[in-house]
Amino acid sequence: MPSAQRHSTVMQFQNGYRISIVYGAGLYSRDMDGFSFKGTFDKDKALASSVEIAIFNPNNEFIPFKDGQDVKGYVTPDELADIILWTRNL
Repeated sequence: MPSAQRHSTVMQFQNGYRISIVYGAGLYSRDMDGFSFKGTFDKDKALASSVEIAIFNPNNEFIPFKDGQDVKGYVTPDELADIILWTRNL
């Protein structure tokens, strides 16, 4: 089975905005036991309890979060669902 230190995906909405979702070693994310990812893991079975995200506008510029940061870490599944909906409606 393939292994990796990080897993990532980018989704683009019809409005041109994109959301980057990443998790793994060295990122602001946690595994299902609440621990930081360390080293390589079986990416076919790895599940995350939180992820790191960034949002980009159609000009490929970061959209800062309420705290002024470009990247938001330790985002839970429920938070991610809300942020995806918000991004879609920009």
